[in-house]
Amino acid sequence: MTRIERHLLQRSVLVCLLATLSVIVLDRAGFLVPFERLLYDRRAVEFQFFAPPPTDRLVHLDIDDPSLDAIGAWPWPRTRLSQIIDELRLAGSSALALDVILSEPQQPRYERKNDTPIDDDANLAAAFERFGNVMVPLPFTYDELPTERQRDVRQAIANELTADMELDLEEITRRIARNGKLATSDGPELHREVEDLFAPTRRAVMYDRVFDLLEKEPLSIEQLRKRLLPGLDETITGHALIRLLESQHEKVTAVRTLSRLVPPVPPELSMVLRRRVEIPPIPRFASVAAHTGLLNYMADADGVLRSTPLWVEHKGRLYPQLGLSLACMSLGVDLKDVRISNSRMDIPCLDGKIIRVPLRNRPIRSLGTDGALFMDIPWIGPANHWELMYDPNHRRPEQHLPILRVWQLITLRQRIERNNATLDDAMLHLLDQLNNREPFERFSKANLPAGDWAARAPWVELATKEWGKLATEMPELTLEQLRKSDPAKRTPDETMLIRSLSDLEAIPKRNAELAVDLAKSRGELTKALTGKAVLVGWTATGAAADFLPTSIHAKCPGPVVHGVIFNGILTGELWRFAPPVVTFAVTALLGVCATLVTIFLSPGKSLLGACALGAGYLLINGLWLFDYGNLIVGAAGPLTAIAAVWALGTLYRFVAERRERARIVGRFQNYVDPALVDYVIQNERARFDGEEREMSVVFTDLAGFTTISELLREKTVPILNEYIELMVPVIRSNQGFVNKFLGDGIMFFYGAPVWREDHALLSVMTVLRMQQVMPKFNQSLAERGLPAVKMRAGVASGSMTVGDAGGAGRSDYTVLGDTVNFAARLESANKATGTLVMLSQRTVDLIAPANLFLLRPLGKLQVVGKSQSVSVYEPIALLAEATDEQRKLVELTRTMVELYQASKFQDCLYAVDALDAAFGSSKLATLYRDLCLRFMVEEPGPEFTGQIVLSEK
Repeated sequence: MTRIERHLLQRSVLVCLLATLSVIVLDRAGFLVPFERLLYDRRAVEFQFFAPPPTDRLVHLDIDDPSLDAIGAWPWPRTRLSQIIDELRLAGSSALALDVILSEPQQPRYERKNDTPIDDDANLAAAFERFGNVMVPLPFTYDELPTERQRDVRQAIANELTADMELDLEEITRRIARNGKLATSDGPELHREVEDLFAPTRRAVMYDRVFDLLEKEPLSIEQLRKRLLPGLDETITGHALIRLLESQHEKVTAVRTLSRLVPPVPPELSMVLRRRVEIPPIPRFASVAAHTGLLNYMADADGVLRSTPLWVEHKGRLYPQLGLSLACMSLGVDLKDVRISNSRMDIPCLDGKIIRVPLRNRPIRSLGTDGALFMDIPWIGPANHWELMYDPNHRRPEQHLPILRVWQLITLRQRIERNNATLDDAMLHLLDQLNNREPFERFSKANLPAGDWAARAPWVELATKEWGKLATEMPELTLEQLRKSDPAKRTPDETMLIRSLSDLEAIPKRNAELAVDLAKSRGELTKALTGKAVLVGWTATGAAADFLPTSIHAKCPGPVVHGVIFNGILTGELWRFAPPVVTFAVTALLGVCATLVTIFLSPGKSLLGACALGAGYLLINGLWLFDYGNLIVGAAGPLTAIAAVWALGTLYRFVAERRERARIVGRFQNYVDPALVDYVIQNERARFDGEEREMSVVFTDLAGFTTISELLREKTVPILNEYIELMVPVIRSNQGFVNKFLGDGIMFFYGAPVWREDHALLSVMTVLRMQQVMPKFNQSLAERGLPAVKMRAGVASGSMTVGDAGGAGRSDYTVLGDTVNFAARLESANKATGTLVMLSQRTVDLIAPANLFLLRPLGKLQVVGKSQSVSVYEPIALLAEATDEQRKLVELTRTMVELYQASKFQDCLYAVDALDAAFGSSKLATLYRDLCLRFMVEEPGPEFTGQIVLSEK
């Protein structure tokens, strides 16, 4: 390993390790939380292979849309709810939890028939007592004020009201305005802030004051009024503060009543969430409740429910989450026997088993701190199909019953009761018509249960028998004879008699059928509910407020969340969070593995290796740790570390190699063209075998530079370097390949190493641009007191060999062939014609389609070493930039050349004179004059085709 390779390896390792450390720091600071939540949710959806079968000890009684359509809009009269609860009790349910809020009393109503008053709340409370093991929910609020400013204003209002509950909004605003910390320059703005917070803060302060006073001693509402509102006249009624006191007194009474059911806060607990009661049940229901539980949840910052506190504190008591409370009810565990610590909760079962529920702290953004006693909700079932979660095959909505099923059973019973009442009236009427009063007396005193059809069967038989005796004596009293009478002539007694006999005949059959249906329905309900806990709650779409997104549901009913918690506790499917240090250690380990993959493999293979590392970790994390072990280990940090290490490590290696390449190029670019250096760096074993292709090659030389060399001697080199520094960028900007520096000349070509179809055009464009740079170089010479020079160029296009020339020890990437030699001769031929640039015929043919240049024909030249002549041209300018004078020069020159090539020497002399007259004497014109005069004296031979034979290079 070379020193450069060793340094690159060391720096790459350092970069990768720094990337891993940076990811750990970002993870610790919470920047990866959104990615972690996404991966958390995907694990919950995809990895349920080892989850145990769901519990069968819970049934959801759903208040769904069909139930609301059939039973009526919510809220129902609570007597209906009491009837449903009675049926659940008769079906053998072991525990009942209501996920409905019972915070407002229902006003008494009256029966339509006899104006009998109906106290719905009393009926529901009685149903609770009959059932016994009923949980009444307790809603808490989790909302926090969004800003520190609002919290400060609320606290200032609370402080003032605690001292004097009778202060009004205006007085409190004035007092807060005098507070230097809260005063603002904008008085109306402060007034709006206080006004927005005044009403809820006053309710909260009144609640706290009433609660604290009642904790110390029992006080009546009148005594509380004297303590808290001493300034109000005792004769005043209906005042807003009095109504507030009464409502908060009722609220406190309900909460204090429910507090008997929950344990006090153990002193060793820390960071327990302290919450306010939102809307507690009315005291009547609180007094008969056997359990209570929280209805609310606490979603993450993105609104998705992934975990929730199992306990919250209120006034020194711990209140359980509804699902937890229902699980304890089902297990027969008193909440006060549950042992709670910051990291876990132990539920002692009656059989001696202890269920350990992992708990953890969780950051709460709205509070700016952590909250304790959180449980990660162990979701089960298919994504977005909460109704299928209790079916292991995820096909049927197991353990979900619409409450309509129970209501239909109740309506069956009510129909039987109505039929029984009608039948009782019919039997009383018939027995009353008998001469024997004894059956009538006995039946009227029987006091039969309203819904008991079986108890009436003997009386139906008796009434039928006794009336049969009478009808034997008086045939006209049979139902058949009575129905034959004219309805219009019937007396009221006859009509009543027909109705009673018809009811006695039809109702027993009807009730017998209804009794069978009722027994069947009750049997099915009993089979579904015996020994099971029942959770009554909303799943109707109209209850949108009770739907929320979860890890596996876009929209999930609240009761389902309670059911998932219940299921986790009873099945032991409980997730626990690994300590953050475990995730950081895994991140570091995978970062090191990714480092090894990145620095020892090529970028493509290292990418595959990094992907394999990430996929492998996801599989291990999801299938083994999460699904099999119920352990939640962070995935975002390790995966981000793998990606960051590969990306930054690969990027650093690329940048480092590019920098090293640039260093090599910078070092050798004065010796070899950078295009060739780039190719050699990318292909270290590259060797260019000779290849025949058509290309363009250019030779340049400085006319007059010999004089400068003789004057300056060794100081010539800086000037020559200056010339090269001006010309080389021009060549390279036009994709030319600089091959050699020949003293004050440059050799470059086009079409290799990268093939260019427009090589001829680029070569001509380049020499024109180089000629445009020459004035700048001559100005530099003039500033040094040196004579000006001219650049001559020869351009030839044609087939040539390109590749390495030389042996294995030293090679030169160059071009060889007659075309190359011809270009060199053309450069030299400029001396004879007095031109600066000379193009070969093939070059002109290649650039002709573009029609970009104004070309001046120079004639047919036969250079030294050639046996044939070739037409050559001089590029004057770009056609678009050519002046009229330049166009005239071209036309006069073309006339001269054509006359010469046609052997019209006298006319050619006239053309030469015209050229001299227009532009002055030139070397080209003199050359043609001398040749014409010669051939006018000495006629050329038959082989003459207008060529000009040069004798010097």
